[in-house]
Amino acid sequence: GRGALVDSNEVVIRLNMAPTKGHEDDVGRKTQVSFINGWLLSSCIEEVAGGNGTQARRCSCWNKYREGGDVMVVGYAITEGHVGDGQVCSSENPTKFHLFKQNDHFSRFTQSLVNHYTSERIKRNYPQEMWHQLAEERRKVKLHYS
Repeated sequence: GRGALVDSNEVVIRLNMAPTKGHEDDVGRKTQVSFINGWLLSSCIEEVAGGNGTQARRCSCWNKYREGGDVMVVGYAITEGHVGDGQVCSSENPTKFHLFKQNDHFSRFTQSLVNHYTSERIKRNYPQEMWHQLAEERRKVKLHYS
């Protein structure tokens, strides 16, 4: 498998909570960022007993990852119900959960994420006198996803 190769990357991004447990030799162990659509986001929400016999909602998205709450989860809301689910997750881990409602915001976010990690890699692996030139080349690259 290619799990060791996947884990050798500085950043591992997973989509829609793809399972890793039991498949580590093929897909690796680590996850830093997880993008999930609204339907899967809804599957993270659990009803739990609250105080005074009430029901409360909890987000279990981070239970899916070995790194737990250190994974940045990015959700894309498709319906208004997904927005409410995202608010539950955001309230539990506000610095590690981001919710998008419109494609243009999502596109800008994903591009900035790629730019950030590319910049960090340039700074670690190249002499400072090359940073400007490499950053200019990086700006020409656009991320495409489907």
